[in-house]
Amino acid sequence: MIFTIRKRWLKGLLGLYTVAALMMPNTVLAHALGENYVFLNFREASIDGRFEFNFVDLKDKLGIDLEAEATERTEAIEATAQRVQAYIEANFSIGEVGQSPYTLIFTDLTFLSPTTKFAQYHFRADTGPLPDQLQIRHEMCYEDDRFHRALVLVNHNSIAKCSRLALTSTNRTPPWPWYNGPRPRC
Repeated sequence: MIFTIRKRWLKGLLGLYTVAALMMPNTVLAHALGENYVFLNFREASIDGRFEFNFVDLKDKLGIDLEAEATERTEAIEATAQRVQAYIEANFSIGEVGQSPYTLIFTDLTFLSPTTKFAQYHFRADTGPLPDQLQIRHEMCYEDDRFHRALVLVNHNSIAKCSRLALTSTNRTPPWPWYNGPRPRC
């Protein structure tokens, strides 16, 4: 899926997300099987954040088994990081509309917690001053799973002076009012 973010939409959707988070705090921020997450922080001249994948999705999509004990899990995440990062780069991009996407620089590897079983791949991208519009391409984990959900969360936005915005989508419908890409593959 490809969509464009406009600064004014970020401000408006922040209010909707805040209401949803207050009314349903456990469901809005809960991690679930069949979902992957992209957390973004928009800084003055860069973007940073992390990708979170459920261990089952990593096994199904990339053949990576991270169901080991917690001490071995960190080693397994590190040993398979290049494969996952290559998958991310092939299936996700962010950049100024009409320009080449920003280069993602992977910075850290962790897992969410022993009970949730989500691997985290932290990144940053040097952008210079952020443009008014960004285009995001997100095609991760949709292979053979038309009901997979992608969640893009903005934790910090220094341009719009807001934080905690969530954008969600399944692979079946264009998700947001400013969606400008083709209908995703099913």
